[in-house]
Amino acid sequence: MKQTTTLFRPVGLKELELIFKSGMDTFPPRLPEQPIFYPVLNKEYAAQIAKEWNAKADDVGFVLEFDVDSAYLSRFKPQIVGGKQHEELWVPAKELAEFNEHIIGKIRLLEAFKGMEYKDQLDCQTLMPLSWNPGLSNNQTLNKEMLEKVAAAEHEQWSTWAQHFLENQTPENLLRWKRQLATPYDLLTEEEKEVDRHWARKVAAVLENAPGLDENVLHEGRFLRMKKTGKWEYVERTKTSGIVGILAVTPENKLLLVEQFRPPLGKKVIEIPAGLAGDIKGSEHEALAVAAQRELLEETGYEAKTMLYLTEGPASAGLSTEVISFFQALELKKVEAGGGDASESIVVHEIPLEGLEAWLEGKRTEGCLIDYKIYTALYFLKHNTND
Repeated sequence: MKQTTTLFRPVGLKELELIFKSGMDTFPPRLPEQPIFYPVLNKEYAAQIAKEWNAKADDVGFVLEFDVDSAYLSRFKPQIVGGKQHEELWVPAKELAEFNEHIIGKIRLLEAFKGMEYKDQLDCQTLMPLSWNPGLSNNQTLNKEMLEKVAAAEHEQWSTWAQHFLENQTPENLLRWKRQLATPYDLLTEEEKEVDRHWARKVAAVLENAPGLDENVLHEGRFLRMKKTGKWEYVERTKTSGIVGILAVTPENKLLLVEQFRPPLGKKVIEIPAGLAGDIKGSEHEALAVAAQRELLEETGYEAKTMLYLTEGPASAGLSTEVISFFQALELKKVEAGGGDASESIVVHEIPLEGLEAWLEGKRTEGCLIDYKIYTALYFLKHNTND
């Protein structure tokens, strides 16, 4: 397997659109007045350019991440522009096609920074402009036309999502299905694509006479909104784009857990590090992996070099629209004390895996509640997710 190096690139809307049209595989040719293609070596530098330059010049700036064959990259000497953190690689424009051939995997969109004049909406999960894909919608009503396009194979998707939808027609799944239409896939055989179209047609047929989502807002507080669909009452968070939970094991083979008092329960709860994405002003379109890194650092004081996506699932499907995305933190390093922000009072626990179950039982005896997500974390540890 080839060794790869992760690089970053700040781009504006026009360049991102060309990359998007390539299938997130390649960077577009440079313009005549652009003799150099410059990827940068750290995310912070890329974010600085995207926020301070692209967001002003194009009204929106994006940070991209991608992996390149390390052996090929060795021909380019890092260049420092300004401070020592401002490291770039200078790739001659005439060599960009060759550079693209050495990109391993897809180009990934990490962050977006909107300028004051930017009018389009960005999808909370993909960070792409909603206008680029008619399958993306923030509306809370059923989009039958979109599903008919799916059936016509204009938006082919994994057949398993269609099957899951047919078996679970709840209001939450209707909305989630619309978001799933934005999930790209590749490397399918023609036979697999036909299976996919088959399920998409079934979905469209089922929805032919399906009622719209009759949603009513019963009450809206500062952070929560209570709603009613039909006879079903439930809550959803406002001012957030997602929820993250983090499986983090230190180099000493200790699981990171947090303990804090939870007012709704009136008790202390033992949990894995977790938190909200997109709840900070100015970072409403924060990527989930970025939020996971931030929350881990705030709560435990540990910095993770990489966040590996594991799975997602509802927190309480009958009560809330919350879906938690699980990540595994890799290459941990202690850099701060942790304990949460000024509004939190968090105790950090580093528990050896070999004695974890006994420790949890001891905390239960003390009167603490044990969050079930800890056992989700143990499942992924047991099944060697990161092999």
